[in-house]
Order: sequence, then C-alpha cells, then structure tokens
Amino acid sequence: MTILSMMRFWPLRCCGLAMVKQDMKITPQQEQRLVAKIRSLSPERVAEVEDFIGFLCHRDLDRRLIRSSAKLSEDVFQKVWDNPDDTEYDQL
Repeated sequence: MTILSMMRFWPLRCCGLAMVKQDMKITPQQEQRLVAKIRSLSPERVAEVEDFIGFLCHRDLDRRLIRSSAKLSEDVFQKVWDNPDDTEYDQL
C-alpha cells in the first residue's frame, strides 16, 4: 500500500475507524516530498509528526460529527420552530 493510498483513509484510520474513504487531492510529487521529509527526521520528530496527524484526524472527525449532528437536527428543530404559537416571536 502506498502512502497516497493510506492517506485516503487516514482521517478515519488514524482514529481507529477505517470505514469511509477520504477523497484527498495529493499529487505523486507531494507524496514524494512528504515521504522524503519524514525520512529525514529523527525518530523523536517522526513521533511528533504522528501525534500531530492524529490530532488533525480527531479534529476533522469531530467537525464532521458536529456538522452531521446539526444536519440531522434541522428537520426536528424546524418542526419545533415553525409553529403558529411562535409566529409573534418570528416577527421580532
């Protein structure tokens, strides 16, 4: 498996949830540059890079979950907000 193919799954794989393929736009040149930079690092720095990537993965996953939850709630809230009893509040 190439780094490119691993990175397509990275956001969920690094969070332990290898379920959804992520469509990332990364060129072979970008992949080569990243690999070269990672290979030039000390083992301690590679660990830091891994930790940072993990942080980014979790942050992205959190953001996707928040957006999904908000989207799922729209219909329910619309029914609650859109009622005759609240019409005067809608005009404020």
